[in-house]
Amino acid sequence: MRAVNKYLIVKRLNEETVTKGGLLMSKAEEAEMRYQTGVVVTPGTLVEHIHEGDKVYFDKVYAFDVKIEGETMTIIQEKDIVVVF
Repeated sequence: MRAVNKYLIVKRLNEETVTKGGLLMSKAEEAEMRYQTGVVVTPGTLVEHIHEGDKVYFDKVYAFDVKIEGETMTIIQEKDIVVVF
């Protein structure tokens, strides 16, 4: 399995979101957030600065989920990544 061009295959991370005050955010509040975290499973053939295993924040509005080998993965474009850490 390999992404092509400027696309990436990402595994979404389901982390609990905690506010600065230490409160856990509800699922409804998390759903309102525009950005999601994930780990890059495979970058596309034309992606230069993002590598397999990188943790990223991406714009979930432009992402879409697919089933690959029985596991749900997210397909995004390189331009929709806002942070790599």
